[in-house]
Amino acid sequence: MKIEYSAKSVSGLVRERNEDAYLCLPEKGLFVVADGMGGHNRGDVASKMCVEAIRDWVVGKVAPSPLDGSDDIPLCADARRVSPRKLLGESIQYANQRVFRASETTEGLRGMGTTVVALLLSGKMAFIANCGDSRAYRFRNHTLLQMTKDHSLVAEYLRLHLLTKASARHFPYRNVVTKALGLSSEASFDIRAHRICDRDLFLLCSDGLTEMVDDRKLKFLLLQNDDLEVLSNKLIEAALKAGGTDNITVVLVRCRVTD
Repeated sequence: MKIEYSAKSVSGLVRERNEDAYLCLPEKGLFVVADGMGGHNRGDVASKMCVEAIRDWVVGKVAPSPLDGSDDIPLCADARRVSPRKLLGESIQYANQRVFRASETTEGLRGMGTTVVALLLSGKMAFIANCGDSRAYRFRNHTLLQMTKDHSLVAEYLRLHLLTKASARHFPYRNVVTKALGLSSEASFDIRAHRICDRDLFLLCSDGLTEMVDDRKLKFLLLQNDDLEVLSNKLIEAALKAGGTDNITVVLVRCRVTD
Protein backbone atom coordinates (compact mmCIF):
# COMPACT_ATOMS: atom_id res chain seq x y z
CA MET A 1 0.00 0.00 0.00
CA LYS A 2 1.20 3.48 -0.88
CA ILE A 3 0.55 6.27 1.62
CA GLU A 4 0.32 9.98 0.83
CA TYR A 5 -0.07 12.49 3.64
CA SER A 6 -0.05 16.14 4.61
CA ALA A 7 -0.16 17.79 8.04
CA LYS A 8 -0.53 21.34 9.32
CA SER A 9 -1.04 22.92 12.74
CA VAL A 10 -1.57 26.57 13.70
CA SER A 11 -2.36 28.36 16.95
CA GLY A 12 -5.41 30.12 15.48
CA LEU A 13 -6.42 33.74 15.87
CA VAL A 14 -7.10 33.85 19.62
CA ARG A 15 -4.75 31.47 21.46
CA GLU A 16 -1.16 32.58 22.02
CA ARG A 17 0.13 29.04 22.49
CA ASN A 18 -0.48 26.02 20.29
CA GLU A 19 -1.43 23.14 22.59
CA ASP A 20 -2.00 20.71 19.71
CA ALA A 21 0.59 18.16 18.59
CA TYR A 22 0.69 15.70 15.74
CA LEU A 23 2.77 12.80 14.48
CA CYS A 24 3.24 11.42 10.97
CA LEU A 25 5.20 8.18 10.74
CA PRO A 26 4.31 6.81 7.28
CA GLU A 27 6.89 4.02 7.39
CA LYS A 28 4.90 2.56 10.31
CA GLY A 29 1.51 3.62 8.97
CA LEU A 30 1.05 5.72 12.12
CA PHE A 31 -0.62 9.14 12.31
CA VAL A 32 -1.69 10.93 15.51
CA VAL A 33 -3.33 14.19 16.58
CA ALA A 34 -3.46 15.28 20.24
CA ASP A 35 -5.12 18.37 21.68
CA GLY A 36 -3.79 19.46 25.07
CA MET A 37 -6.59 20.50 27.36
CA GLY A 38 -6.58 24.27 27.57
CA GLY A 39 -8.37 24.30 30.91
CA HIS A 40 -5.55 22.36 32.53
CA ASN A 41 -1.90 23.18 33.18
CA ARG A 42 0.46 22.89 30.24
CA GLY A 43 -1.73 21.22 27.67
CA ASP A 44 1.09 21.69 25.17
CA VAL A 45 3.35 19.47 27.28
CA ALA A 46 0.64 16.81 27.57
CA SER A 47 -0.07 16.66 23.83
CA LYS A 48 3.61 16.52 22.88
CA MET A 49 4.29 13.84 25.50
CA CYS A 50 1.32 11.86 24.20
CA VAL A 51 2.41 11.72 20.55
CA GLU A 52 6.02 10.98 21.51
CA ALA A 53 4.94 8.13 23.80
CA ILE A 54 2.74 6.58 21.10
CA ARG A 55 5.61 6.82 18.63
CA ASP A 56 8.08 5.25 21.06
CA TRP A 57 5.75 2.36 21.84
CA VAL A 58 4.88 1.58 18.21
CA VAL A 59 8.48 1.67 16.96
CA GLY A 60 9.62 -0.49 19.89
CA LYS A 61 11.72 1.95 21.91
CA VAL A 62 10.12 0.78 25.15
CA ALA A 63 9.18 -2.64 26.45
CA PRO A 64 5.70 -3.66 27.63
CA SER A 65 6.81 -3.41 31.29
CA PRO A 66 6.04 0.35 31.66
CA LEU A 67 2.34 -0.52 31.54
CA ASP A 68 2.89 -2.14 34.91
CA GLY A 69 4.33 1.08 36.30
CA SER A 70 8.03 0.29 36.05
CA ASP A 71 10.70 2.34 34.33
CA ASP A 72 10.97 2.44 30.55
CA ILE A 73 13.23 -0.25 29.15
CA PRO A 74 14.94 0.45 25.77
CA LEU A 75 14.18 -2.04 23.02
CA CYS A 76 15.25 -2.42 19.42
CA ALA A 77 12.59 -1.53 16.88
CA ASP A 78 10.01 -4.21 16.00
CA ALA A 79 10.93 -6.25 19.11
CA ARG A 80 7.27 -6.98 19.82
CA ARG A 81 5.05 -9.18 17.71
CA VAL A 82 1.45 -8.26 18.49
CA SER A 83 -1.64 -7.50 16.42
CA PRO A 84 -1.99 -3.92 15.11
CA ARG A 85 -5.11 -3.40 17.23
CA LYS A 86 -3.31 -4.49 20.39
CA LEU A 87 -0.22 -2.45 19.49
CA LEU A 88 -2.26 0.71 19.04
CA GLY A 89 -4.24 0.11 22.22
CA GLU A 90 -1.08 -0.50 24.23
CA SER A 91 0.47 2.66 22.83
CA ILE A 92 -2.53 4.74 24.00
CA GLN A 93 -2.33 3.22 27.49
CA TYR A 94 1.40 3.89 27.60
CA ALA A 95 0.86 7.50 26.54
CA ASN A 96 -1.76 7.88 29.25
CA GLN A 97 0.63 6.62 31.91
CA ARG A 98 3.43 8.88 30.70
CA VAL A 99 1.19 11.95 30.92
CA PHE A 100 -0.40 10.86 34.21
CA ARG A 101 2.95 10.14 35.87
CA ALA A 102 4.36 13.50 34.81
CA SER A 103 1.24 15.25 36.06
CA GLU A 104 1.46 13.49 39.42
CA THR A 105 5.18 14.06 39.99
CA THR A 106 5.85 17.53 38.54
CA GLU A 107 4.33 20.53 40.32
CA GLY A 108 3.99 22.74 37.22
CA LEU A 109 2.28 19.98 35.26
CA ARG A 110 -0.38 18.92 37.74
CA GLY A 111 -3.79 18.36 36.16
CA MET A 112 -2.61 18.39 32.56
CA GLY A 113 -4.41 16.20 30.04
CA THR A 114 -4.90 15.68 26.33
CA THR A 115 -7.29 14.24 23.80
CA VAL A 116 -5.93 11.91 21.13
CA VAL A 117 -6.98 10.39 17.84
CA ALA A 118 -4.66 7.88 16.17
CA LEU A 119 -4.64 5.99 12.87
CA LEU A 120 -2.57 2.85 12.34
CA LEU A 121 -2.53 1.37 8.82
CA SER A 122 -1.62 -2.30 8.49
CA GLY A 123 -2.16 -4.41 5.39
CA LYS A 124 -5.56 -3.41 4.06
CA MET A 125 -6.91 -2.43 7.48
CA ALA A 126 -7.15 0.90 9.27
CA PHE A 127 -7.16 0.87 13.07
CA ILE A 128 -8.51 4.07 14.63
CA ALA A 129 -8.35 4.93 18.34
CA ASN A 130 -9.67 8.04 20.05
CA CYS A 131 -10.10 9.56 23.48
CA GLY A 132 -11.81 12.93 23.78
CA ASP A 133 -13.23 15.09 21.00
CA SER A 134 -10.44 15.05 18.41
CA ARG A 135 -11.88 13.28 15.39
CA ALA A 136 -11.15 10.93 12.51
CA TYR A 137 -13.10 11.07 9.25
CA ARG A 138 -13.02 8.93 6.13
CA PHE A 139 -13.71 10.43 2.70
CA ARG A 140 -14.67 7.71 0.20
CA ASN A 141 -16.56 8.02 -3.09
CA HIS A 142 -17.57 11.62 -2.33
CA THR A 143 -18.97 10.55 1.05
CA LEU A 144 -17.61 11.93 4.32
CA LEU A 145 -18.08 9.73 7.38
CA GLN A 146 -17.07 10.51 10.96
CA MET A 147 -15.22 7.40 12.16
CA THR A 148 -14.97 8.34 15.84
CA LYS A 149 -17.46 9.12 18.58
CA ASP A 150 -16.84 12.35 20.50
CA HIS A 151 -16.26 11.91 24.21
CA SER A 152 -17.71 15.24 25.25
CA LEU A 153 -20.58 16.60 27.30
CA VAL A 154 -22.33 18.10 24.30
CA ALA A 155 -22.07 14.80 22.39
CA GLU A 156 -23.60 12.93 25.34
CA TYR A 157 -26.46 15.43 25.50
CA LEU A 158 -27.05 15.00 21.77
CA ARG A 159 -27.06 11.20 22.06
CA LEU A 160 -29.60 11.46 24.91
CA HIS A 161 -31.72 13.89 22.83
CA LEU A 162 -31.35 16.57 25.49
CA LEU A 163 -30.07 18.97 22.85
CA THR A 164 -30.81 19.54 19.17
CA LYS A 165 -27.98 20.11 16.70
CA ALA A 166 -29.08 23.74 16.44
CA SER A 167 -29.12 24.34 20.21
CA ALA A 168 -25.84 22.45 20.62
CA ARG A 169 -24.05 25.23 18.76
CA HIS A 170 -24.77 27.54 21.70
CA PHE A 171 -24.35 25.01 24.52
CA PRO A 172 -22.20 26.75 27.19
CA TYR A 173 -20.18 23.60 27.96
CA ARG A 174 -19.26 22.60 24.41
CA ASN A 175 -15.58 22.28 25.29
CA VAL A 176 -16.04 19.92 28.25
CA VAL A 177 -14.68 16.45 27.42
CA THR A 178 -15.81 13.32 29.26
CA LYS A 179 -12.62 11.37 28.48
CA ALA A 180 -8.99 12.41 28.14
CA LEU A 181 -5.53 10.97 28.61
CA GLY A 182 -3.52 11.77 31.73
CA LEU A 183 -6.33 12.35 34.20
CA SER A 184 -6.20 8.90 35.80
CA SER A 185 -3.88 5.89 35.83
CA GLU A 186 -6.07 3.93 33.40
CA ALA A 187 -7.29 5.34 30.09
CA SER A 188 -10.71 4.70 28.60
CA PHE A 189 -10.82 5.00 24.82
CA ASP A 190 -12.42 3.57 21.68
CA ILE A 191 -10.59 1.54 19.06
CA ARG A 192 -12.08 0.12 15.85
CA ALA A 193 -10.87 -1.60 12.69
CA HIS A 194 -12.01 -0.72 9.16
CA ARG A 195 -11.17 -2.26 5.79
CA ILE A 196 -9.38 0.14 3.45
CA CYS A 197 -10.48 0.78 -0.13
CA ASP A 198 -8.26 2.29 -2.80
CA ARG A 199 -8.02 6.09 -2.53
CA ASP A 200 -9.60 6.25 0.93
CA LEU A 201 -8.76 9.61 2.46
CA PHE A 202 -8.54 9.87 6.25
CA LEU A 203 -8.74 13.19 8.09
CA LEU A 204 -7.50 13.45 11.68
CA CYS A 205 -8.14 16.78 13.36
CA SER A 206 -8.48 18.66 16.62
CA ASP A 207 -11.76 20.35 17.50
CA GLY A 208 -10.27 23.66 16.45
CA LEU A 209 -11.24 22.58 12.93
CA THR A 210 -14.61 20.94 13.58
CA GLU A 211 -15.88 23.71 15.88
CA MET A 212 -15.32 26.19 13.07
CA VAL A 213 -16.13 24.10 9.99
CA ASP A 214 -19.14 21.77 9.90
CA ASP A 215 -19.22 18.42 8.10
CA ARG A 216 -21.03 19.80 5.06
CA LYS A 217 -18.31 22.40 4.55
CA LEU A 218 -15.57 19.81 5.17
CA LYS A 219 -17.01 17.61 2.43
CA PHE A 220 -17.26 20.56 0.05
CA LEU A 221 -13.61 21.47 0.64
CA LEU A 222 -12.38 17.88 0.21
CA LEU A 223 -14.10 17.75 -3.17
CA GLN A 224 -12.23 20.81 -4.42
CA ASN A 225 -8.77 19.39 -4.99
CA ASP A 226 -6.78 16.16 -5.13
CA ASP A 227 -3.54 17.63 -3.78
CA LEU A 228 -3.25 16.95 -0.04
CA GLU A 229 -1.03 19.97 0.62
CA VAL A 230 -3.62 22.22 -1.03
CA LEU A 231 -6.43 20.54 0.89
CA SER A 232 -4.75 20.83 4.30
CA ASN A 233 -4.15 24.52 3.69
CA LYS A 234 -7.77 25.03 2.60
CA LEU A 235 -9.08 23.34 5.73
CA ILE A 236 -6.90 25.51 7.97
CA GLU A 237 -7.89 28.64 6.05
CA ALA A 238 -11.59 27.80 6.40
CA ALA A 239 -11.27 27.42 10.18
CA LEU A 240 -9.36 30.70 10.43
CA LYS A 241 -11.89 32.49 8.25
CA ALA A 242 -14.69 31.21 10.52
CA GLY A 243 -13.01 32.74 13.57
CA GLY A 244 -10.04 30.53 14.45
CA THR A 245 -10.90 30.59 18.14
CA ASP A 246 -8.80 27.53 19.00
CA ASN A 247 -5.65 25.75 17.86
CA ILE A 248 -6.23 23.98 14.55
CA THR A 249 -4.52 20.76 13.49
CA VAL A 250 -5.17 18.76 10.32
CA VAL A 251 -3.60 15.48 9.19
CA LEU A 252 -4.69 14.05 5.82
CA VAL A 253 -3.77 10.49 4.82
CA ARG A 254 -4.60 8.91 1.45
CA CYS A 255 -4.24 5.17 0.90
CA ARG A 256 -3.42 3.70 -2.51
CA VAL A 257 -4.15 -0.01 -2.31
CA THR A 258 -2.31 -2.32 -4.67
CA ASP A 259 -2.91 -6.04 -5.16
